[in-house]
Amino acid sequence: MTSNPFGNTLQTLGKHDALDTLMELESGLPSHFDAQSPTAARLWLGATMGQLRLAIELRELGAVFKSGTTSNLLAKLAPLEIELHAGTPVFMTTLQTLFEPTPGVPVEASSAQGEWVVTRQHPNGSLLGCRVQSVHGPFYAHTTSSDSVMFEGRSWTVFSPKGLTHG
Repeated sequence: MTSNPFGNTLQTLGKHDALDTLMELESGLPSHFDAQSPTAARLWLGATMGQLRLAIELRELGAVFKSGTTSNLLAKLAPLEIELHAGTPVFMTTLQTLFEPTPGVPVEASSAQGEWVVTRQHPNGSLLGCRVQSVHGPFYAHTTSSDSVMFEGRSWTVFSPKGLTHG
């Protein structure tokens, strides 16, 4: 007799959910069944904003989580937007503040509308985050000559971290 403790079910191959992403961030290893060897390529996290698909090297991130804010309208009205993640405050800002794309790639202003939060560690120890619409991976990939990576048959534009200064 097989039991499913806590209602867990087995995933079919090819499925990837938020728990997989969390476990991969904790371990640094992907659970994606067709992932390449860590020695062959760098580890990336994919994120979307509108039609833009961006790739951020996993080692540049502090945390990734689904937003607890039920209304983005409330966030827009507040003078300072803060999310809580595992009891730690995450100060919200824009994607353009934390990361910069390959030169010539336009960045949409819709980052405040996403339900996922991607964070970086500020030098003073606090977390700074920005909103994205969805996350994908982590996945191993090599950069191409046009500063993009291929994942799930699509090109993802590489975004690099901006320098964070003390405030």
